[in-house]
Amino acid sequence: MRTNRTQRRDLNPAPVAPAATAVALLLAVVVGLAALSPSRPFQPWPPAGGFAGPTVGGPAGPSGALAGSSAGPDGSSPSGPGAPSAASGGPVTLLLGGDLLLDLAVGRTLAAEGAARTFAGWLDLRDRWGPALGFANLESPVSDVGEALSGKRYTFRAEPPAAPALREGGFEVVSLANNHALDFGTAALLDTLARLSAAGVTAVGAGADAGEAYAPRIVRAGGADLAFLAFTDTFAVPVAHREMWGAGADRPGTALLTERARVLEAVAAARGSGADIVVVSVHWGYEYVRRPAPAERALARDIIDAGADLVVGHHPHVTQGLEIYRGRLILYSLGNLLFDSEKSPDRAVAALVTFVRDPAGTWAPGECRLRAMTMDRRSLTPCPAGDAGARALLEEVADLSRALGTRVRLEGDELVVEGLASPGSEPPEEAEVGGR
Repeated sequence: MRTNRTQRRDLNPAPVAPAATAVALLLAVVVGLAALSPSRPFQPWPPAGGFAGPTVGGPAGPSGALAGSSAGPDGSSPSGPGAPSAASGGPVTLLLGGDLLLDLAVGRTLAAEGAARTFAGWLDLRDRWGPALGFANLESPVSDVGEALSGKRYTFRAEPPAAPALREGGFEVVSLANNHALDFGTAALLDTLARLSAAGVTAVGAGADAGEAYAPRIVRAGGADLAFLAFTDTFAVPVAHREMWGAGADRPGTALLTERARVLEAVAAARGSGADIVVVSVHWGYEYVRRPAPAERALARDIIDAGADLVVGHHPHVTQGLEIYRGRLILYSLGNLLFDSEKSPDRAVAALVTFVRDPAGTWAPGECRLRAMTMDRRSLTPCPAGDAGARALLEEVADLSRALGTRVRLEGDELVVEGLASPGSEPPEEAEVGGR
């Protein structure tokens, strides 16, 4: 069982005495020299100098806040709809969605009717399930700068008001590691990062350089520090643009899943940083394929072996199964959460994952529930009780999960994962990685 090496860190430390100040200055010099080392696994977030590109509003992050925190401008903890209290010592709950596109018809609904109407189904789940930290894959930049990439069949860009609408709609953390983050070039990506930060939304998986893109973003919730990382494959990006997609030493971009060694190093570094819970988002897989490939299952297990507690997949645009490995959870694809596409299913799913802490202080997934929403390519609305389409989708996910060796059961309008370890219990037996 993993040991908990986390030390509690106060976002608002008390004033120190002059002697302590001198010691702190000496330590700062040492840390600064260490930061020059090329072997440093990741950099703190946000960068001290702000974003290396267009910025909107105030600084990139609050002064004195925990590196990577989603704290507000005053250093406070997440306070959006249903956000868990940082002072709480109870379980930590995440509400997870898949691909979220705020362009096209969704963008028009958002502009005309606002976040409460557009994300009604998502907000309904937050009301039903209680305080939770909301996460999804944001499938476009949010900007009004840049030009659409030539030779790319689909290019998306959400309007700037989408950034505060995300927070109002119940999304505290989003991934930008996907095949649309740079649809309008690096200027739009940097503008997106600045706008999301100003809106109080934590963006992960992209940055002004590789150090930022591969760095975890630390969010405090329920008395725990959660490290979020995100990586994307590039096979859905035209060959002519693939080189620009990955962040470099002095090039903005995303964190690439194809850099396998670096991915595992980043996960291990996040675990070693003292984070209580490590969440890894992966944009991978084949579109409209319902089962993960053996290579994806093997990589997911490697990511957990490196230190992740939860792997959240998306990109196939359909929902795939769930798997438990070493007591940790793999959601291979949550499908489209809200996406304007003729091929999109008319139901979307969200996963509620609750982490619990054992007597030794180690956090692990203790509960996972899936629930469906109605998705009409413009907005999310709650499914009525006993909705046949919702039950059919959950039954499909149940069958796909059982094929991966996962025990699940339908409980009313929800799919519940069985076999997750309660504090102090042994993890269930693991299924073999094999055929499709």
